[in-house]
Amino acid sequence: MDEQGRSTLSADESGRILDRLAGLEKVISQKQITNALKVTDKQSVRRCRLTNEMMMWVVLAMGLFTELPIRQVFKACRRLRQGEPSPCRSALCVARQRLGSQPLVALFESVVRPMATEQTPGAFYRGMRKVAIDGTVMDVPDCEAHQHLGRSSGSRGEAAFPQLRKVSLVELGTHIEFAFVSGGWKDSEKKQVEGLWAAIPDDALLMEDRGFFSYDNWKSLHLKHKLLVR
Repeated sequence: MDEQGRSTLSADESGRILDRLAGLEKVISQKQITNALKVTDKQSVRRCRLTNEMMMWVVLAMGLFTELPIRQVFKACRRLRQGEPSPCRSALCVARQRLGSQPLVALFESVVRPMATEQTPGAFYRGMRKVAIDGTVMDVPDCEAHQHLGRSSGSRGEAAFPQLRKVSLVELGTHIEFAFVSGGWKDSEKKQVEGLWAAIPDDALLMEDRGFFSYDNWKSLHLKHKLLVR
């Protein structure tokens, strides 16, 4: 992007971005965006370029284009509006902070769900929907808001960044992560996983590593679901 905020992407790259944005709009509608802002009391009161509605699309697009800075993502979202200048990076960052995370959580809860059908390759086994539980640890920005997560340490001292531990419920046929629980890196995955029980579909064949297995977990699940542990 040049100093005036014009995109410097090649035509091929621009076409790829437009295709991916069009795909995003097939899954998420403007009505769902508006509803998520309404239920979290985040609808914009005054009309301006960086409304919360616009920033919802920008933040969602940032998840698709992780290699691009926020100004470039904004320009991609407004690509069909030729000649429109882009806001400065600081204005976009302030607008993103103003939006907060609550509308995105509400949107996730209203949109994301298992989507496999009987025609989806590898999605079912003997009529049961294949889903899996798995955990991961990831670095997060070293800011004040993340210090409560803690960080790992070793013989060379503490890790450079705070770390978040996440346990996810994934539909195997589509790779959709339709539920997750997050916490600090010291949190027990066996305790975190209890927050996923309510999200398991009734027709699920649940697969998990033996590290998640415990008698309490088995007792909570075996009456309602089929469980496969390796």
